Amino acid sequence: MRLTPEQEALVQRLVFEGHFSTVSEALHASLKLLEQELAWKADARKKIQEGLDDLKAGRVVDGEKAIEEIRKKLRRKYGKKRA
Repeated sequence: MRLTPEQEALVQRLVFEGHFSTVSEALHASLKLLEQELAWKADARKKIQEGLDDLKAGRVVDGEKAIEEIRKKLRRKYGKKRA
């Protein structure tokens, strides 16, 4: 694997500053973060598609009504002070 000079400098600086013990450790952490980001994006896309599918199927609620229902439940549970 080849890094650009800028990437190499960044990795070396991170090791020098003590964020990582070795270049390999820094690269491993970077790849792990990339893997997590890609998984998060895939999950977000899935949830967005589910929301769009629900919208098309008419499985939606009015936002104002939903908030008011939540407030009513909170009032019943905690009293009028908080909600």
